[in-house]
Amino acid sequence: MDIQLVLEVSAIATVISAIISYLTFRRSSNLTYVTHERKEWREAIRKIAEDLEKTPYENRDNVLVKLKTKINAYGYDGKDEVKDAHIWKLIERMEKCEEAEDYIPLKKRMAFYLSALLKYDWERSKKEVYGNVLQFIGRIFAVVAFALFFIALVQQYKENLFEVLPDI
Repeated sequence: MDIQLVLEVSAIATVISAIISYLTFRRSSNLTYVTHERKEWREAIRKIAEDLEKTPYENRDNVLVKLKTKINAYGYDGKDEVKDAHIWKLIERMEKCEEAEDYIPLKKRMAFYLSALLKYDWERSKKEVYGNVLQFIGRIFAVVAFALFFIALVQQYKENLFEVLPDI
């Protein structure tokens, strides 16, 4: 085997290895950050749900303000439940209700909605941690395929170059 070919292949293997290491590190650090932030968000929503259950009718606005700052603001004027539109509508109803008897069933419904929101986010977090393996493997295969294509292209270029040169 030609020493130059060995050096070229090892250089390309080094580049591929560096790219894969970078992608792995980047994915890992992003996932760690996002997972940590989501954990804190879920804890805040749980605390708000507990406060909502304990808070009397007269002091509901304090808890509802905290809740407004933690849910998706894009759902405020929308109809998309994924963007928390149903929670925004229920908050509005809770703010407008005039009697404590009307407030109690709304409070129970809100507890259910927040519970469902927490479960949805937990499942989404688990999917992000475990579910993107195929996407990551696909990226690795793409990098390897590009490297093999590049090696073949260089080999073809070298062969054509020596065919065109006149014999000396």
